[in-house]
Amino acid sequence: MNNYILHKVIKHLQRRSQRPYRPPHGVTWYQHVYYNIGLMQL
Repeated sequence: MNNYILHKVIKHLQRRSQRPYRPPHGVTWYQHVYYNIGLMQL
């Protein structure tokens, strides 16, 4: 379930603008979504 939610959040962030959203340099998507954005794991 966590992987499904992570995938959906990444797709949502990439659709928000004409330029695809990317996490900061040196940070993985997983780290960015769960630690920087604040998504909680189930």
